[in-house]
Amino acid sequence: MRHYTSNSLGNTIRRANLDGSGEEIIFQAGVFDATPTGITVDSVNEMLYWVDSTRDSVRRANLDGSGIEDLVEIPGQSNLSDIALDLLNGKMYWTDRTAGRIQMANLDGSDVVTLFEGDLVTRPRGIEIDPIGGKIYFADTGQGGILRANLDGSGLEALLVADTPWGLDLDLVNGKIYFTESVFNGQDSISVANLDGSGYERIITDNLDSPRHIAVIPEPTTILLVASAAVAMLRRRKPIQSQDAGAVRTSIMRNMLVRE
Repeated sequence: MRHYTSNSLGNTIRRANLDGSGEEIIFQAGVFDATPTGITVDSVNEMLYWVDSTRDSVRRANLDGSGIEDLVEIPGQSNLSDIALDLLNGKMYWTDRTAGRIQMANLDGSDVVTLFEGDLVTRPRGIEIDPIGGKIYFADTGQGGILRANLDGSGLEALLVADTPWGLDLDLVNGKIYFTESVFNGQDSISVANLDGSGYERIITDNLDSPRHIAVIPEPTTILLVASAAVAMLRRRKPIQSQDAGAVRTSIMRNMLVRE
């Protein structure tokens, strides 16, 4: 198993083993040529997907960085933040924090649909999909909270109020949302809540410096956090006792990765 990181300051995408060994740059661009931001892995079809805030596009490549494709080019002013895949239904979703927009398309970039734009969603950042439950979860720093909706954009609901939420990931085995709160002149945190927004708790507040994206591996439960300058790996001691069929299916569909 490997993790993949995008570095928007260095305009690179890197991959390495989970212990940090074997790191290699698989994508690198000039300062004004490309800026990879949110990134995710299709481990079933062995493809890497990411959004690029300089090219205003959704891109994909093989896991070694070869065969780069521009799947969707976004017209007008935009600032793409994050991307998530619904492999069960063959869809991808991405956020645009400048336009206040969330869009989806087929995995090949066809049939682009705008789900939200404007008043209800203002500055969306991290996004994740629960394909079994049929839900989109996303962080909105403008609204100051975590929201969710059905996969077609209907049924939008605010789950909780948080202080500048940024990245998030889902632990579908245990029914949890993990997310980062990157607070200007305040206390950064890694936080957790139930999938319905209840039980909100800040679980890590020490030694954080503007945490951004986060990824959860629930087997065993491991949080992989990518902050500004470091990767912190935090292992929960209590093991998962059991899994139902849905959790096993979800573990196949989920993308286990680190993002920066």
